[in-house]
Amino acid sequence: MFPRLDNYCSQHFKFLDLIECGETVKKSRIDNKPLQQSSYDALSNLAVNILDPITAHFSLPTITYGFASANLIKLKPKPTTPSIDQHCAYELNTRGKLINKRGGAAVDIRIDGLDALSCAKWIRSNLSFDRLYFYGADSSLHISYSQHNSGLAYELLRNPRTGRLYPKSLNL
Repeated sequence: MFPRLDNYCSQHFKFLDLIECGETVKKSRIDNKPLQQSSYDALSNLAVNILDPITAHFSLPTITYGFASANLIKLKPKPTTPSIDQHCAYELNTRGKLINKRGGAAVDIRIDGLDALSCAKWIRSNLSFDRLYFYGADSSLHISYSQHNSGLAYELLRNPRTGRLYPKSLNL
């Protein structure tokens, strides 16, 4: 039996905070609930191990993009890479295979009054995480947590010729 969305999954966060966030979910009003218990577990682990410590050190972050169900992925503008970005946690595709091959869960966050690079540096020094994607000082910061945390941090840069994003190792 799945937890209720208004149940707390950590000290500071409810499942709802990680599932019904982001512009696309709010505009579309789609059902974005996880269909796998392991997705709820991953969201709870992310909240306990990443979001709660960030909240305790800085303040409550704004989650700009959280869990992404298969329904939400269909609505997101291309290009997205659900097979590696961990927003879909442990959800399955129509063939019954994991959408996200890495496992774990991810959120994109902002903290009022704090630039993303300062937050990224603190995370790198203080938390165990899987992937961190830095899009710029004034942008949201992507952070994921899994059973096999790699601690890899990347700055995502735009290729001026193609317009596509590419990762560059972020030295913090």
